[in-house]
Amino acid sequence: MKSLAALLCLALSAAGGGAAAVPFAERFAPGRIVTAEQVEQALAAARVENERVEAHYQAALAKCAGEFLQNRC
Repeated sequence: MKSLAALLCLALSAAGGGAAAVPFAERFAPGRIVTAEQVEQALAAARVENERVEAHYQAALAKCAGEFLQNRC
């Protein structure tokens, strides 16, 4: 479990650096993940990517709410 936390910290720091410039699908292309360690790295990076995408989506919703009349149907 300790190594998973270290991998997550590594993924978080990588997301803030140059690794984020390479699209997620290119960093973890099909067929390139062959070891358990690579699986853990991909899962940690996927969590980080999901949080980034969700934050972008929420920001877009907030911006849209200020520009358009909408309801919650």
